[in-house]
Amino acid sequence: MFLLALALSSSPALAQEVQTSDGDVAYDSDAAQPVVVDASVTVASGSDVQSARVRFVGPFDGDDLLGCSELHSISCSYDADLGMLTLEGSASASDYQEVLRTVTYAYGGNVAANRRVAISIGSAIHSEESGNYYLLNSAAETGWWAAESICESTSLFDNPGYMPTILSSEENATVRAVAGGVEIWIGGRDLLSEGSWRWRTGPESQEDGGN
Repeated sequence: MFLLALALSSSPALAQEVQTSDGDVAYDSDAAQPVVVDASVTVASGSDVQSARVRFVGPFDGDDLLGCSELHSISCSYDADLGMLTLEGSASASDYQEVLRTVTYAYGGNVAANRRVAISIGSAIHSEESGNYYLLNSAAETGWWAAESICESTSLFDNPGYMPTILSSEENATVRAVAGGVEIWIGGRDLLSEGSWRWRTGPESQEDGGN
């Protein structure tokens, strides 16, 4: 027996807000039956929703599985490498709410340890650890300097963007989840000395020479 904990992956700043239930879900690893992640999750939005993500936060078993019922032309696809279930399709908030309430977790059978699952609406993912939001810019393939300019010209909730600086394994997992398997640029460069990498973007570029 272990616990499946819900981690809120949104904030009042989000225009499309998701509110998860309080408490944890007990999972019986001996029974090995899928359990509903959150039968009472609520979604509030004044406009149609285009996507949602349900993902593991922190360690998970590579054979774990997240799934859902495909309703209202909303598709569901699970990436076992990222530990992320992606819901896509233009639909109302109430339709997404209905589908999110069908999301289930199935134990992979290898590591019976507690799991944390986050639910987010829309393309931006919030990290509880860093406090930052992460957004994939799907512009055409470009070089590092152009990518830096694109990120700095992008804003979210009136805050300017910058290329990601990755300071922990949790933040790395969040960036990988946002990228969804696409190769992306991050904010490190070896401008001063080849092979000596420093953060050039974000607040980290101002700290300790970007180390």
